[in-house]
Amino acid sequence: MRFIRANARCRAFTRSSRKTHGFLDPRWNLLADELDISTLGVEFEPEEGESGLRLDYLFALVPVESATLDEVIVVEIKRGTNADGSVRKASDIEVQKFHSYVLQVRDYYARNTKPPRVRGVFIAQDYTRSGDRMRKSLEANQDVRLTFRTWEMAIDETERMHLAWLKLSKLRAARE
Repeated sequence: MRFIRANARCRAFTRSSRKTHGFLDPRWNLLADELDISTLGVEFEPEEGESGLRLDYLFALVPVESATLDEVIVVEIKRGTNADGSVRKASDIEVQKFHSYVLQVRDYYARNTKPPRVRGVFIAQDYTRSGDRMRKSLEANQDVRLTFRTWEMAIDETERMHLAWLKLSKLRAARE
C-alpha cells in the first residue's frame, strides 16, 4: 500500500514540477520556464523503455530575464518504475552521462564574463550498485555541485518548502 501511495505521489509530482520548481531552489518564483538543453550545446537523446515510453527528461532552469544570471540548474528526471511496476534503477552509465551534461552546460557558460554557478539535480527512484557508487563519488566532488534525490525525497522536500513558504506568506499577510 505504501508503494501505491508513493507511486501516485510521484505521478502528481511529475505533473506539478513542470509548473513550479520549488523542489529545486527556494527562489522557485524567479526561475524561468524550462530551457531546451540543446540550446546550451548539450547533445541529449532521450532513452526509451521496453514499452516505448520515455525513461528520462533533461532540461535546465535559469532565472527569469529580469534577474541576474547567477545560477543554472540542470535537471534530469528518471522514470521511477519499469513497465511491469518494478522499481527502475539508474545505472553508473546514466549517472556519468548526467555528470557530463552538467559539465557541458558549465563549459557553455564559461565564455561569459561572469559565468553563473552551474549545478545539477538528478531524480531517480533507485540506483544499481555501481550507479550508487558513482553517485556517492560525484556528490563528494567539490568541483561540480550535483545533488541526487529519490522521488520520495524530492516530493517530501517540495512539500516542506511549500509549507514553509505558505507559513511565511501568512505571517507577512498578518503584519500588513
